[in-house]
Parts: sequence; structure tokens; C-alpha cells
Amino acid sequence: MIDYDAVEDDFQNQVNRYEDEMINHLMQAMSDGDVANCKLVYDWQICNVCRGNGGHSRRLGVISQEIIDDWDDDDLDYYMSGGYDQICERCDGSGKVKELNLKALPEDVLLWIIKYRDDSYNSAYMTRSERMMGA
Repeated sequence: MIDYDAVEDDFQNQVNRYEDEMINHLMQAMSDGDVANCKLVYDWQICNVCRGNGGHSRRLGVISQEIIDDWDDDDLDYYMSGGYDQICERCDGSGKVKELNLKALPEDVLLWIIKYRDDSYNSAYMTRSERMMGA
């Protein structure tokens, strides 16, 4: 599982999309005979985006002390109680996601997944770098 602490939302969302698409690509690789055909087993895991809360306010970005100083007590209470939170796009508000049980997979399938994830992460990183340079 990938830890997304301190990673921008666009990068995180792109990596999540690749993760979601991975199963379809893996099923195609099994169908094509590129890897062993096996049963995929899933476990429920706490969502790594909202950390099981079902929502978050990450889209707001960082709230500076200067902004907080301008808020009255009601505004601050609203923020601290999760008033600005929106439903998590990763788990759709459930706080949990189905994760592939990697221990139940044959070695060639596991190696395929590792390579797929590395390629996906590198692609998302390149896109993020290009955006940061204004592309």
C-alpha cells in the first residue's frame, strides 16, 4: 500500500486511478498468458486517503495561522469538527477499500504488479513534475 502523506492531491488521484485500473490490466495479462491465471483474493483495508473517516478537507490545502487568526470561534469549531470535509473520492465515503491480497498470488503475478506499480508511480511523478514546471 502506498502512503500519500505530504503528496499533492492530483498526484495522489492519478496514482489511485492507476491502482484502480491495475486489476483490469492484470486480468488482461492473465488472459493473454503473460502471467499465471489465478484467483484474486481481496481484503478490506482502511482507506489511505481519508484514513477511515470517509471524508477529508485536503482539497482546501494548508490553512495558515494567518487565516485561522481571522476566524471567530464558530469558524474554527466548524473547521475542527470536519465541517469542510467532503466525501472521500477513493472510498466513496465508506472509510475502507478492497485491497488485493498480495500474499495469495503466484510470484510471477506479484512481480507483474510490482512492475506495474513502479511504472504507474513513475508516470504520475513525471506528470506532477511537468505540472510544477508549468507544462
